[in-house]
Formats: sequence, structure tokens, C-alpha cells
Amino acid sequence: HKAIRRQRQMCIRDSYGMVSYDGNTIVPHLPLSAHTSPKIYNDIPAMVPIGDDRIYFITSLVFGVYDKSRDSFTPIVLDDSETYTALCRINQDEILIGSNKKLTVYNTSTGEYHDMSSENDTTVSGISSIYQDRIGQIWVGTNREGLFRYSPHERKLYHAGTLNNIECIYQASNDKIYVGTRNSGLYLINNPY
Repeated sequence: HKAIRRQRQMCIRDSYGMVSYDGNTIVPHLPLSAHTSPKIYNDIPAMVPIGDDRIYFITSLVFGVYDKSRDSFTPIVLDDSETYTALCRINQDEILIGSNKKLTVYNTSTGEYHDMSSENDTTVSGISSIYQDRIGQIWVGTNREGLFRYSPHERKLYHAGTLNNIECIYQASNDKIYVGTRNSGLYLINNPY
């Protein structure tokens, strides 16, 4: 189970769907698959809240939004359909979407999106993990291209390491970055910036 905490309300997802909890009441929501045919929304590896009413999510094949006020799920079609792998909120209006092919920046206010390589000279594919640290830097792990750090303030992507098969990224209270890999163990980045 993973939880999203927002102003006095928590949304919890699991393989059966989603429930919201405001501290007093648990409200079950139908599984995403109950809203669609065929059942393509069952596995949701990542989601981010934007505002009070919208939760953006990915499945391996779909990027979409759940509108709480309408209790509806809407898929969002991006060009060059791909396998979505990770999702992270950049700021109030933008989401970073990782896939097997690229990093995409999606503006939730305008619906516009673009490949991050249009902002940077670096093309990143095979994204396996995205993590935003305490100062707002976004760490992107890949299967074969290493570790990257995206600075939202500079709108720039930096190559941060040659690790491969990155599964997860975490920042400890001492600001050190831990990188978990498949088949190669755990790595520590002492001075990440």
C-alpha cells in the first residue's frame, strides 16, 4: 500500500482500488477497473495529487487523472504511446512522467507536454525510478543509462552516476542519497549536489 497525504486527508491505493480517509471517515472508491472496459487500470505504480480534486496516475499503459469531485477517471493520451514507469510532481502545475522511452513534462493546467530532451541535450530512456528530494531536486534512475538529477529551478538535467538497473532512490535525514539496484546492491552518494 502507498499513501498520499494532503490537507487532513489521505488517499490510499492498493491492488483493489482506492480509499480516502479524512481522519474520521474511510470512503471506499471502486477499483479503477470498475470504471473501464477492458480492465486496464488495476495496477497503479505511481500517483500524485494536484490541487484538492485531482490525482494523476500511471499504469504501465495509461497516464490519467482521477477527478474526485466528479468521481471519474480519464485517460490522457500522449503521443508515442509507451510503457509508463514512474511519476513525480515537479511543481504546482507540472508532472514528470518516466517511461521506457523518455522523460515527459506534462502541464496539468494547459494539458501541454513535451519531451524533456527538448530542454536538455541529454536523452534519457529506460526510466525505472523517480524521487524528489527535500530541496526539490528530482533524481531519475534508469536501467542502462545511469542516475540523473533534474533541477526544476534551472530546468536542467545532470548525469549523476553510472549505476544501472536502479530500482529505488531515497534521501536520508543527513541529505545523503541511497540508490537501490537490481543485482548490484545498495549505493550511497555522500555529496549529491
